Amino acid sequence: MRGALPTWHGIIRDIEEFINVVLYGDIDDEKSLRLMHLPVGAGLVANPNVALLARDLVAPYYGEALAKRFMITMLRITRAMVGFQSDGRVLGDGSQVYSVADAAGYFQSRRRHFISLLYMMPEVCSGTRPLAPAMAFNELLPIVEHCCISFTGWNWKGVLAEVFKDFTLAADKRGAYASHEYDALEGVFLEPERVSLLDIHQQRGGDLTSTRAEPQDPAKIFSAPELRNNVRFIQAAYDAFGLNDDEYSTLSLLVSTFSRYCEDDYFIRIEIGRFRSMLAAQTVFPPAELERMLLGGDANFKQASNSFKPFLFIGDLVESNVNLLARFLNAFKNVHLGSRKRFQIHAGFIFEEKVAADLSELGFAVTGIKRINRAEFDVVTVRGDTIYNFQCKNNWIDLSKLETDRRLLARYNRSLDRYYRSALSKEKNREGLLLGELRLAKIEHYVISRFPVITDNPRVISYNRLAKTVYQI
Repeated sequence: MRGALPTWHGIIRDIEEFINVVLYGDIDDEKSLRLMHLPVGAGLVANPNVALLARDLVAPYYGEALAKRFMITMLRITRAMVGFQSDGRVLGDGSQVYSVADAAGYFQSRRRHFISLLYMMPEVCSGTRPLAPAMAFNELLPIVEHCCISFTGWNWKGVLAEVFKDFTLAADKRGAYASHEYDALEGVFLEPERVSLLDIHQQRGGDLTSTRAEPQDPAKIFSAPELRNNVRFIQAAYDAFGLNDDEYSTLSLLVSTFSRYCEDDYFIRIEIGRFRSMLAAQTVFPPAELERMLLGGDANFKQASNSFKPFLFIGDLVESNVNLLARFLNAFKNVHLGSRKRFQIHAGFIFEEKVAADLSELGFAVTGIKRINRAEFDVVTVRGDTIYNFQCKNNWIDLSKLETDRRLLARYNRSLDRYYRSALSKEKNREGLLLGELRLAKIEHYVISRFPVITDNPRVISYNRLAKTVYQI
């Protein structure tokens, strides 16, 4: 385990750097496009100098060390893709990876599974053969593609089979094909949130309290100052909802303290005795309970896949990284605020504003109507000679139940579907108010769900499919 965990952790760092350079980097537009279109896989094998070109494009912006890791990551994915093809195998979901841009999207889609393997290593790695750094990606990628991806995919098919009575599955030698599909994620494979930091910035940016920010080196993709700045920004962004109570403030302070042990701008390594002393110094949580929140892997893939614990044991150290700490704090924030009535109310308002802005960009005229007599409406729009009345629902769906209790997830989904059908009936019964107010003769009603809901009702739109769906209305 001592060899496997740091080796795989290092590869995850390289992959996360690669994703951020390609998708969010500050490289000049012309050079960025050039970088994204560089080939990997067979194209890179045919012209190996492309890897050197990528290194030279990245180095002026992020330094020689990161540029070298970027090049090595291109070579890793190339070796893996060529190996899969030569063995007659395909990626778990049929993905194709031909370019640097494809590779970044591919890595982003697998991040959760890469981290799941990391969480499992302290419990399951017990052999004597070292995991050689040069071949680690090749050895572990088949587990991701043919175990992790398959496990998640078959669980989703199980949920679909629970929801749809007419669900069918056809199979051939290349795979299995379901009669119904469901996409739980948003752009760049992110899980939905009731109110994300981007939502706060876009819809409430003018109301945010300014925070003190530490200087950040623009040549560093990750860093401890960036993590601490993000902690402060989250506290300021959600302060109006009562986030900064003793529990969240204590965890924020601990994360900032942990960041002082950052190595190589990414890894966090702390001696176990010192770590426990830090936990014992706070007075809000029992230290043993806090340690269980922060530390520990899991041999069970279901649990590892949904874990947000940031630290793992490795010898006499606990180890994490800046992204795992940020991920933990964000997950705690979502759960901590979820039951707060003030947050629930304002999350609904923010979602309505978000939908209104999106619909305006998609060609709908937003009327601004919120109340007629005593009847309240969410987002009322007009396009052409038709009123489009959108109800906005921000009901949280716990996607972690996919692996841990998919039947419960299916039951909850069915209850939401019934609730949304009832809401549409209510709007239909009072549509005369809008027809009279706007002096039009035609009206259509829809529900937009912040979290994707599984339904065959064409009038229920999952937010992650809003742009695609409204073009078909």
